[in-house]
Parts: sequence; C-alpha cells; structure tokens
Amino acid sequence: MKKYYCTYFDRNYLAKGLALIESLDIHESCPYQLIVICLDTLTLNFFNFVNYKNVKAISLNEVEKNDTELKRAKSNRSLIEYYWTLTPTILLRLFEWYPWIKIITYLDADLFFYASPDPILHELGNNSVMLHEHRFSPEQQYLERNGKYNKGILCFKNDFNSLKVLNWWRNQCNKWCYHRLEDGKFGDQLYLNQFPIRFKGITVLQNIGAGVAPWNHIQYEFSEDNTGKKLVNKKPLIFYHFHSLEIVTPEIIVPSKYFPTTPFTIDIIKICFEQYAQQLYKNFQKLQSIINNFHSDL
Repeated sequence: MKKYYCTYFDRNYLAKGLALIESLDIHESCPYQLIVICLDTLTLNFFNFVNYKNVKAISLNEVEKNDTELKRAKSNRSLIEYYWTLTPTILLRLFEWYPWIKIITYLDADLFFYASPDPILHELGNNSVMLHEHRFSPEQQYLERNGKYNKGILCFKNDFNSLKVLNWWRNQCNKWCYHRLEDGKFGDQLYLNQFPIRFKGITVLQNIGAGVAPWNHIQYEFSEDNTGKKLVNKKPLIFYHFHSLEIVTPEIIVPSKYFPTTPFTIDIIKICFEQYAQQLYKNFQKLQSIINNFHSDL
C-alpha cells in the first residue's frame, strides 16, 4: 500500500526539508509520496526545478484559496504563528483534494529518519489518530506546560473521528494560535492535550525509537550494532527530531538553540548529529549551486 506523508516549510527550512526527504528515500520501503506545502515562492520554484520523484510540491496559495477564516487569522498573528495555524487546515485540504488517501502522516520538516517508519504506522491499528508524547527527561519536565504531546509526527485516518478532530483543531487554531502560554493554550500544540479527552479513536505512540529529541535524549543510551544500525536503548532509532538546531553557517551548527543546557554526549553526537550535519552541509552546497546567493535565516 502506498504511504502518504505531508510537511510544510519555507526557504529557512529547505536544507532540513531535503534531509527529511533523503532519509525517507533511504528508509521507506513502501511506495510513498511526501506532499510539501511550500510556504514561499523560492521553495516552490526549487521543487519545480529539481525533480524529487516522491515529492509533490503545492503552493501555500492553494491552501489559502477562498478561506476567509484563514485569511483573517493571518492578519492578526506573526508569520511563525500563522504557520502553526496552518497545520490542521493543510491536513483537511489534503483529505479533500485526495479522497483516496486512507492515512496521512504529518512530519515536521526537521525530522530525520535512521530506520524504517513501518513500526510507527503499525501502532495506529484500528484507531483514527496517533499522537506521540514529548517524554521529557526529568530535567526538562517543566516544559510539559507547553504540551504533553509533540506535533513532530501525527497520523490521521481519513474517517469520521479523524475529520472531527481536525475540524475542531482548525477552529481552535484559527481563533487562537500564538507563541505564548495563555489559558491552557500554546501555539497549535497544547490543543493536542485535548484530543484523548474530547475524541474517540486516539492512540499514543509507544515505540521508544520514534520521537527522540533534545528534550528527552539524555535519558537514553545510544549505540550501533555490528551492521551499523543506530540504536536507542538497544531498539532501532527510527527518527530524531532536530528541534531548534541552528545553522550559523554551513560549517557551523548549534545542536539545539533553545536547549543550550541540554547535554550532548559524544554518543549522541556520533549516532544522531554527525550524519545529519553532513547531510545538511551537502544540501547547502546543492542549494547554493542552484540558487544564486542562497541563504536561510536560521
């Protein structure tokens, strides 16, 4: 069965988005399509110029077309807050445009796969929606105020329960989606806490190899087996979420801008960051060879 993924990004995440694509190409064994909502013209033009066989690029204008609620939201929040607002609307649009899609998996653009994502979808089972927890390490537990669940990966079936969830989430985000804590809300993410309370058919991802990130990695043991497969607590490392990784220059990378006190051990750097940094460097070289004076604002 063909798998469908979606993500969105602008020029600032283009190098990271390409790394996500390249990691999926390596580790996704099934036929798949990644639908990329291009948040600026440069990103759309890039994908129109460079053919990635598993990528379908769509302009943000297509998502916004004839959506007065979305346009109203766009006028009263910052650009990043508007990007967050888009998440449920994008998912609803894709089910509307492509009704044959049975399951779609949303991916943040700064994920990178090290193994097959098959075990993730397997856990969805007969449920409609799959969330995954931050799994904060004890030192980062205070951050749960921003949300028990992380938006980095979400799975939705094209069914009644899922559409009910997405429509509720869209309505909430259109009304309020800001980069601050206020009355139990924070961006688009804290709304996820309400999913298991308000709706049926919600499951939570249990696989320890999915969702490793700066806010939880210090509690895990990283290693490689004799074939070079990357492991976390002796289980396959499926993906790492490189949240707030900052590219100062193509040669200088800050592992996590917003988690400066989080330890990054030699094992974490070797197992997770080394390969990703090398891929980002290659992507920057590629982008600079295609786009005159290419730079991002990360």
